[in-house]
Amino acid sequence: AADKCPDVAETVNQYQDGDGCADTVPEVFVRDDGMVVVKEPITFGFGGVIDKSAETTLDAIAAALKTAKAEETIVAVHVYGSGSSSEHQSESNKRADRVVKALGERGIDEAQLVAVGLGSQCPPAAPGDGRQHATVEVRVVKKAGSTTKMSRGCPSG
Repeated sequence: AADKCPDVAETVNQYQDGDGCADTVPEVFVRDDGMVVVKEPITFGFGGVIDKSAETTLDAIAAALKTAKAEETIVAVHVYGSGSSSEHQSESNKRADRVVKALGERGIDEAQLVAVGLGSQCPPAAPGDGRQHATVEVRVVKKAGSTTKMSRGCPSG
């Protein structure tokens, strides 16, 4: 790729790497591998309801998916902590469905979103801070105009 900014050093931060430019990572962006990276996680309150504090993050994820021209996106939720693996699976399924619904309310076609409850399978690299009992990962697996589909396996990355 051509260096778009020959007078400055590239900032290597998984955001537009390879363009040759210094840049600042936005609140939410889609990496080259399709993973949607967020600075603020989607959190859940009592009963697995999405916290109001996650509204801004959900808005930004929806905007990033539109910008990326996502045609198929996985919304995977890991649940961990106390409880059985079947409880974790059930709760992660519910939470993944809630995130899909929330993105649908923000203009993302729900038919292009795949809710995946992972329970305690495929744990993310850093499973929370002790207070958090769920991690949401969003990964674009197919973009408009692309013939390549990215991995649909465990989305941690």
